[in-house]
Formats: sequence, structure tokens, C-alpha cells
Amino acid sequence: MNRLSIIPKSGMETALKASLVDTETGQSVESASVNIEEYRLLNGKPDKTINHRFENAPQGRRYEAEVAIDLGPFLGPVKQRIRFR
Repeated sequence: MNRLSIIPKSGMETALKASLVDTETGQSVESASVNIEEYRLLNGKPDKTINHRFENAPQGRRYEAEVAIDLGPFLGPVKQRIRFR
């Protein structure tokens, strides 16, 4: 979600929850659980550790994507929202 690399450890989730919402209707278009590819992160490819394509989203609409992960009792849940067309 930013340049800080955190490898999931004990008590942390190993997958992101991703959802895509149509900003005009407020309806969820698609949701997914996206695994973190730890071996790529450890091999110096942090930009390729999380990869998901939303296939059910019609083109030409405005969407808001949200990803969330629980980083355990110390760091807690983290969410990021991104609006795009």
C-alpha cells in the first residue's frame, strides 16, 4: 500500500481483502481475497507481490477500490481507498 514492506508474520493476515464499488450507484461490483506472494517480496520484487484484476467492472464508469488487511495486534487493521475511472 506504500513503500514500506511488511512480510506477514504470526497473527497477521496473509491475504488482502479487495473490493470494487461503483461510485455512482454505490453497489459493489466485485470482491476478492488476494494472496500476498511472499516469495516475490523476499526476492526483491515488492511491486509484484499483490496482483489482482477486477474482471466484472464495465468500462467507462467511476470506481472506488478498497483494500484491507489486518496486520495483527500491534499494528491493527489497515485500509486504503483509491478512486479511479
